[in-house]
Amino acid sequence: MKPLIEAAVIDLCPGTSTFLPTKMVIADLGCSSGPNAIALVSIAVEAIHNHCHQFLQPPPEVSVLLNDLPDNDFNIVVKNLVTLRRSSNDTIVMTGVLPGSFYERLFTSGSLHLVFSSNSLHWLSKAPEDLIRNQIPAYNIDEHTRLERRPMVLQAYAQ
Repeated sequence: MKPLIEAAVIDLCPGTSTFLPTKMVIADLGCSSGPNAIALVSIAVEAIHNHCHQFLQPPPEVSVLLNDLPDNDFNIVVKNLVTLRRSSNDTIVMTGVLPGSFYERLFTSGSLHLVFSSNSLHWLSKAPEDLIRNQIPAYNIDEHTRLERRPMVLQAYAQ
């Protein structure tokens, strides 16, 4: 992931000093908890710092916003954000958490520069509409029924 993040930062901060932004907002949707919660945004903050340093420019002020469902243990996430702020060299890093589903609007238009969602790619907070509409549970104890419905369930999640 690190090379992809570094490439994204370079795309956001063109190689000439006149185009380096003064402020950037980074968000991680579905950040999870624990040490992985800040892994990607830490790489991004470091890449921004290194890129600006390369062009002898001050790094922008960076806002890092972590999002997850309200049931997430944000106490651990906040502690990790404090660590990120303290380890950010001379880059000013402001942090925050934003509970809610990323299936709904979370941010104002045009407010984000870089967005991650890799920790949540495997997670759905609700079943697909086709399964809900047909009242098909996500899991059925009866193996015969589960095997019979498998194609329909796979198709619903694939959409």
